[in-house]
Amino acid sequence: MNKSSNPVNGCAAFNLRRASRLVTRRYEDALKPLDLTSFQFTTLAALSDYPAIPLYAMAKEFGMSNSTVTRNLKHMLDKDLVRLAVKEEDARIRIVSITSTGRKLYKKALPLWQKAQNKTLEGLSTDE
Repeated sequence: MNKSSNPVNGCAAFNLRRASRLVTRRYEDALKPLDLTSFQFTTLAALSDYPAIPLYAMAKEFGMSNSTVTRNLKHMLDKDLVRLAVKEEDARIRIVSITSTGRKLYKKALPLWQKAQNKTLEGLSTDE
């Protein structure tokens, strides 16, 4: 089969997923010494600017479902990096906030993330 006729070669979805996996691996490797995943770092970064955020708003911002975010937050709850509470006025709304442990870990992780970020952006234009 001729490689150029294979639809995967020009498939934007396939190539974006592949690029995403490669970039994610770079960040995961950088954060590994702190036993932190890229999702966990991103969550801590997002929460570092806000005292608390509704889980549904975080899910929307991350482009994920509520259940996916909840599942990913479980490990962060177990490690006391974040707190999950119920909104007093509406028990259906869960509120996520960062803990002091989470803030400390975020500050430690930031230089590792920055190094991975710089390496990722090397050679890319701002449009790319």
